[in-house]
Amino acid sequence: NRTEVTVRRPRLTETDLHILKTLSGQISIAVENLGYFERLRASEQKYRLLYENSVEGVFQITPTGRFLSLNPTMAGLLGYGDASEVLAATDDGGGRLLFVVAKEFAELCRQASESGTILGVETTIENRHGRTCHVSISARCIRNDHGEVAYFEGWAVDITEKVRAKEMT
Repeated sequence: NRTEVTVRRPRLTETDLHILKTLSGQISIAVENLGYFERLRASEQKYRLLYENSVEGVFQITPTGRFLSLNPTMAGLLGYGDASEVLAATDDGGGRLLFVVAKEFAELCRQASESGTILGVETTIENRHGRTCHVSISARCIRNDHGEVAYFEGWAVDITEKVRAKEMT
């Protein structure tokens, strides 16, 4: 003889159902957020590589000449191996360079402050080794919440060879 045993599971209460719905909703949100995080990480990596590998010097600099950030190409224009060297080579610990002087820096700041942007302005900079480099600078003025100039962000292209070639003709 065979005896059948029926096991009855207790029914889920309303509270149990509410908890399960809440948990499934939280899991769904977590999975969705993971997708957002992965896309954000990929996007950040894409733009970081673009910034780091740009053939143009990219920078953020205050009106007083303190670099906030710069890419390796900009550091190279200034005669440094990388951005951290530039930020460490300061006269006051605040990012102002000891050896690099943009001869027309004040005028560039004035132009960018007044118009909001400068495009393709040619100037010279002297790097830390005393080499003069001709650059074309494009930048825009970034203001704080009070409308004051916070910093400039821009791009510098080394046009030294172009200028020298023009001088020879």
